[in-house]
Amino acid sequence: MNVVVANEQQSKLINLDCDIIKSITGSYSSTEIIEMFRNFFYSKMILDVSALKNYTEISTYEELSKGLDVEKIIFLLPEGSSLCTSNFLSHLITLGIYNFTTNIDGVKFLLKKSNTFKDVEHIQKLSQQSNSGFLNNSTNENINEPNNNFGNQNNNINNNNNMSFNNNMNYNNNNNMSFNNNMNYNNNSNFNNNNTSNNFLGNFNNTVQMTVRPNNIATIIGVKNVTENAGATSFIYMLKRELNTVYGKENVICVELDKNDFQVFNDPHMISIKQTELPKVINKYSSAQIILLDLNKSNNDSMCSDVLYLLEPSTIKLNKLIRRNKIIFQQLQNKHIVLNKSLLTSKDVSDFESEAGIRVYYNMPPLDERKRNGIINDFLVKIGLLGGPNGKRDGNKIFGLFRR
Repeated sequence: MNVVVANEQQSKLINLDCDIIKSITGSYSSTEIIEMFRNFFYSKMILDVSALKNYTEISTYEELSKGLDVEKIIFLLPEGSSLCTSNFLSHLITLGIYNFTTNIDGVKFLLKKSNTFKDVEHIQKLSQQSNSGFLNNSTNENINEPNNNFGNQNNNINNNNNMSFNNNMNYNNNNNMSFNNNMNYNNNSNFNNNNTSNNFLGNFNNTVQMTVRPNNIATIIGVKNVTENAGATSFIYMLKRELNTVYGKENVICVELDKNDFQVFNDPHMISIKQTELPKVINKYSSAQIILLDLNKSNNDSMCSDVLYLLEPSTIKLNKLIRRNKIIFQQLQNKHIVLNKSLLTSKDVSDFESEAGIRVYYNMPPLDERKRNGIINDFLVKIGLLGGPNGKRDGNKIFGLFRR
């Protein structure tokens, strides 16, 4: 026998076809719910979370989890609310709350089979990804379930990142990802995943254009020289040295394509490979937290979260660049451009942006690669890979959804 606690979503539960021993309607504190049902025998509780006072506060659920067995509670979340974000859901998962949905079909599904951690683990990973700053934190990821066919919904998450719970998951980052116990990446690659059976459907349109890649743990950052010898090799090495202090050497992997410059650093975590070996190597190191990829002359950046384009803004280098490609600055519009080994002043950078018709993300001066440089740390804070002075991510980051 089951119990129902309802409030604003009572209409959704009127036609619920299950045995109900007790049903109450109204607004209650977590303590009142605990006192009412602490010694009450029931099979499952269907809890419309709007029946909880302060239901948008995670402390409300924390108190509830201490007084009742949350494995027996099905949390019905309001569609499109702030609760339906990866960050909030991740907090619920941390409390051991795995049974949540936004519609009546989800309730029916969870009455028959409760979720386990493996069913919702991917949501927590998405939240971790967001918190690393590599997905756009300015967006809101809300659950949106326009129909009630729980087994075969085709819901879309339209930015601001709406989520739906389903047996399939679709991401739209100008790519599609579908989860149905098997994971299909629309990136000419197929991967199996048996832990994605949770009823979660998503379609993400991020303000920062990102390409779906075949691992959802490591963050892959491509670095590409635009002008000749713009310093990608040394730049990557200096980034890695700072990142090592936070993530550990084994969690920061550097890969260069079709050259062997990394050899000089004598670092086993800096790897030189042929371009054809890239998918295999990425898969091998997918458990790492960050992969820095020196793209060299390759245009294959499909596995990257994003790409940094390095320009050395000397007159001779820029003139050579324009002679080689007259429309290069048109091609670089909306890219993440770093002026490397730059001696330009702020005014010079402003003039350069005006003449080239592009925006410069960072102006990096010449640095001594043999020692640590504080400006590299500042750069990593700016892009969201390191915490700021208050332990928080910088809000002005270029890698902005849900990341470690």
